[in-house]
Amino acid sequence: TRCSQITKLLLLDLLGLILSGMRTNEMCQLKISDIQLDEGIWMFNIDEDLDKSVKTQNSVRRVPVHPTLIKLGFLDYYENIKSQKSDRLFPELKKGRDGYSSKPSRHFNEKYLPSIGVWKKHVKVLYSTRHTFINRCFKKNIDRDIIKCLVGHEKDFTFGVYGGNPFSPKVLFKNISKVTYKDIRWDRLKIDWESQIK
Repeated sequence: TRCSQITKLLLLDLLGLILSGMRTNEMCQLKISDIQLDEGIWMFNIDEDLDKSVKTQNSVRRVPVHPTLIKLGFLDYYENIKSQKSDRLFPELKKGRDGYSSKPSRHFNEKYLPSIGVWKKHVKVLYSTRHTFINRCFKKNIDRDIIKCLVGHEKDFTFGVYGGNPFSPKVLFKNISKVTYKDIRWDRLKIDWESQIK
């Protein structure tokens, strides 16, 4: 059956967050041009312009698209949206006072999580997925500097002074690929995006 627009967005948003560590608005405001191929690695480009914003200067970064997200058809979704000549990855989302994340966050926190008995104010909300990703990185013994580059945290003195990202897309991809979750039936989350997006 065809899923609703908000369900599609929430699925991509949630998967993207637990597999990338992005902030909710960083994910929701992505443009088609922010999906980039670099050294054979698909990357999310997180930056700011007239229509996008980031929390801090350290938030400007590039994050590999997790292999699980690719297996679930993210690139199919991307190609379908791109073929519609949209400049935004999630064109259904409208910009509000706090960016593009208000509708997905409100739906997730006020409807979905309470309906399955998981919601807990300030603890179990959509933004918790970012913390889940970071915790998973530490459990997988990913280098602290790589984690900072992936999630946009303040870099150590050397990085901050000299700028740039010392880690190549391949190194970042190798490390982000270590982030896995047990007991998730990923096969049940795969969507035929060509039939869903009209």
